[in-house]
Amino acid sequence: MNMNYFYDIPVYRLKKEKYYKELEEYKKVHLFGSDDNEIKLKKKFYQKYPDRKILFEEHLFKKFGGIWEFNEIIGI
Repeated sequence: MNMNYFYDIPVYRLKKEKYYKELEEYKKVHLFGSDDNEIKLKKKFYQKYPDRKILFEEHLFKKFGGIWEFNEIIGI
């Protein structure tokens, strides 16, 4: 009988702290933009509609890679 085995060997491109720091920067830029006027308008919008901010943050979190433990693992 042929038995196949799969192993996960966690090899990460970034340390955990750096990954979450880059995630926060990514979310900030995509949530609010970079222009001062745009940032001000989007902050007002998210104050008025906090559920929209939560949904967009979740989307950005998934798009960036999700939780650090499973974002960029190389497996054999």
